[in-house]
Amino acid sequence: MVELREVSSMKQLEKLIDRIINRVNINLREPAFDVAPAIRDIIPPAQFGKFYAFYGLTSHHPLYFRFKCSSLAGSYFLGKCIVDYSVLYKSDIRGDELKSKGQVFSNKGLEIPLHDDEVIHIKDSFLIKTLVHSFSLLHKQIPGWQVVRLVPAICTALWHRWVGAMIQVLQGMVRR
Repeated sequence: MVELREVSSMKQLEKLIDRIINRVNINLREPAFDVAPAIRDIIPPAQFGKFYAFYGLTSHHPLYFRFKCSSLAGSYFLGKCIVDYSVLYKSDIRGDELKSKGQVFSNKGLEIPLHDDEVIHIKDSFLIKTLVHSFSLLHKQIPGWQVVRLVPAICTALWHRWVGAMIQVLQGMVRR
């Protein structure tokens, strides 16, 4: 029974990674670049089952954490966080400086009261050993902007891997 559940979980993880790959490929459709080779095997699937996710509880931060269809292996969360359709591996999501409803944001003599609590919302992303830290900026305080939204992301490790692969391809072309 346990092995069947593990196989099912791995298939769900593969589907989730495929979804993220497709989202990124759609966003990179103009250069016609496929990120699948860089993303697919960057972390062995067995690693995801070895680590728990943690949510920090303090008397200074509201308890609010929602995740849907995501893998959170080895990640740490603090503050109001929403994670949807994402893979986070050993990432640190810090919402300890998020502002609450009713607080006032001041900038250059202007004051804007918040209508809603700030929230870190991670959606359709693949984050590996990434630090996400909140720090209020003016554009996040405009009414209607309720979420700090991370667009589909390829973390730095993936970027370096891609650059390394491109260098190898170019070196191969020069040798010919």
